[in-house]
Amino acid sequence: MPSPSETATPVPTLTPTPGPSQVVVLTPVFETPTDRFAYVIQTTGARIGVQVADQGQPGDLWGAVLAKASGTIAVTLSRGPDRQPLPPGVFSPQVSVSGRRAILVVFSANDLPGDRPAAVTVRLTTDGSHLSVRQVVLDGASSDRSAEAMAQQLATTWLEAER
Repeated sequence: MPSPSETATPVPTLTPTPGPSQVVVLTPVFETPTDRFAYVIQTTGARIGVQVADQGQPGDLWGAVLAKASGTIAVTLSRGPDRQPLPPGVFSPQVSVSGRRAILVVFSANDLPGDRPAAVTVRLTTDGSHLSVRQVVLDGASSDRSAEAMAQQLATTWLEAER
C-alpha cells in the first residue's frame, strides 16, 4: 500500500479562463510506462473535470482517473471512437466528479511505443473560482495495481486523513 506524502514544490500556477471556471494544466513526464503521477485536487466549485492529450509521440495512450473518498471515480483515455490513440495535441473527452476534493492519478495505458521520456498534457477544470493542485509522492507504489484501484485507495486514505 503506497503511503502518500506531499512534495515540497507546488504544482503549477493557476491559469484563469473567461467565465466562472478555472483551468490548471499539468505536464507529467514519464520515464517508464509504469510511472504513475498522483495529485490532490481542491476547488471552491461543485465539479472537477479532467482531460488528457499526448504531447507529440504518436501511438502513446494516456489515462487519468479522478477519485473521491465516497467511491466515485471517473476515467478518461486519450483514444477515439475506434479505440486507437488520439493524435498528439487532441484532448480526450472530459470526465468529471462532483464535489470539492478528489485524487487524480495520471498513467500510461500502453507500453509507450516511442522514445522516452514521454509526456502528457493534463487539463483540469472546475466550475468554481479557485482550483488548487498538490502532487502526492507515491512511496513504494506498485506498477501492477490498476490506476483506478490506486486512485480509489489514495482517495479513501488521503482525503479522509485531511478532513
